Amino acid sequence: MRSSLSAANTQLVALEALEDDDEDAIQALLEEHLERTGSPVAEALLEDWNPLRFVKVIPHDYKRALAEPVSAGGGGFFTTESESEEAA
Repeated sequence: MRSSLSAANTQLVALEALEDDDEDAIQALLEEHLERTGSPVAEALLEDWNPLRFVKVIPHDYKRALAEPVSAGGGGFFTTESESEEAA
């Protein structure tokens, strides 16, 4: 089977290794899927768990947005000016 990773547009998305929290989330989703559907694929993935089978696909724009500072108020607006500059 051809890897779907080769079809990823790396100009738009990054392919990253999973973090521990990601692994926990994937296992929880697979367990819920198995419980709801009886999926033999979910069952096989859980029985022979290998996090290297998974990769995180994250859009570059989203990753940049996560790295930007977040305002604590002001309707989502923030300034790059310091309070001392405002007092001047």
